[in-house]
Amino acid sequence: MSRIVVLSIVVFSVSVSAAHAQLAESGYVQANVGAIASKGAGVLIAVEGGTAVAENIEAFADLGWSSKLQPATLEPSAQTIANFLQNTTGQPAAFSSDAPAFFGDIGARYYFRPRAGVRPYGLGSVGFARIDQQVQFTLSGNDVTGSLGDYGVTLGEDLAGAVTKASLGLGVGILVPFRTLLFDVGYNYNRIFTREGTNAHRIYGGLRYRF
Repeated sequence: MSRIVVLSIVVFSVSVSAAHAQLAESGYVQANVGAIASKGAGVLIAVEGGTAVAENIEAFADLGWSSKLQPATLEPSAQTIANFLQNTTGQPAAFSSDAPAFFGDIGARYYFRPRAGVRPYGLGSVGFARIDQQVQFTLSGNDVTGSLGDYGVTLGEDLAGAVTKASLGLGVGILVPFRTLLFDVGYNYNRIFTREGTNAHRIYGGLRYRF
């Protein structure tokens, strides 16, 4: 009887330890840096967190910022207005543009069989991008952005202010053990549903801490 009790205690202890080990490694937080390219390229900074939901499957969410996430229609639309200003005033017209953005995603990551300690994965996500469209117009070097109405120009959604649009993403990457951390290298393709559609390509590296 005593042997059965001892054996039961050992089995229970091992089971609890294994369950604790799984639980201890079920969640993670991660910091990412990289580049993002649409019409032009910008810097990408993001934070991410997630947890295991099934064998080889992980749910995640991220929030990030990009220094430039320019919709495909921004520069052509701005050039059309600059041409109009130049033709109607007879003065040289020009424009400058920028498009910093915040973005967020939720999704799932599937891990394939490890190879030499490296874990490849694929992922899918849905999310949003809030793009701050910043355009400045000049005539003969003078800023006329605030007085475009005087020239018969009204900026539309494709040029004025911030827009928030839904997105879909697909990606691949690898996790590499790095001492007590994991190094994540990945690529994401995101389709952002702006008026004409914006294709964003993210390349990133990140450090992951499991808990």
